[in-house]
Amino acid sequence: MTNVFFWYLKSVVIGDLMIPSSTEEKNASIVIQGIFFKLKNCSFLIVAFLLSGIFLAAGISKVVTFNEFLALLKNYEIFPDIILPYLALGLISIEITTGVCLLIPQLRSKAALCAIGLLTVFLFLIMYTQIYSLDIPCGCFAFLKNKKMNLSLAIQDLVLLFLTILLYRSELVKRS
Repeated sequence: MTNVFFWYLKSVVIGDLMIPSSTEEKNASIVIQGIFFKLKNCSFLIVAFLLSGIFLAAGISKVVTFNEFLALLKNYEIFPDIILPYLALGLISIEITTGVCLLIPQLRSKAALCAIGLLTVFLFLIMYTQIYSLDIPCGCFAFLKNKKMNLSLAIQDLVLLFLTILLYRSELVKRS
């Protein structure tokens, strides 16, 4: 059985599609494929719950500190002041809705696509603050009031974006 496991591992890692020759190899291949499939699904479920928690915490913290969040948006000087409250409410609504929908299997692919959009916008805002040397706090969570937009925040956003893209792709594969 150990040899069969290494045979399968080699075929997966190297990409060398070896056809199982013995009945033992065929049975082991089916079992191992099932184990890898379950581990992969479990890891994507963990990613979905992680992303859901992040979006829910971010949205709820913005509700709690709504006026501070409005002031933060005003610092960007991108949008007219008249639309800022609506923009803030829209962003908060989208974050909370995305967080909830990531928990619902039937809506997870749509929520992941929405999360990709949000994370992309956040990444552009981080780059905007770096290009124009703006000293604006992150605004991600209410308890991170002094967290500045910097390269480490961009890397965190990129990691979340990468995980979200993987989640989205896995959901598309499940649906097809």
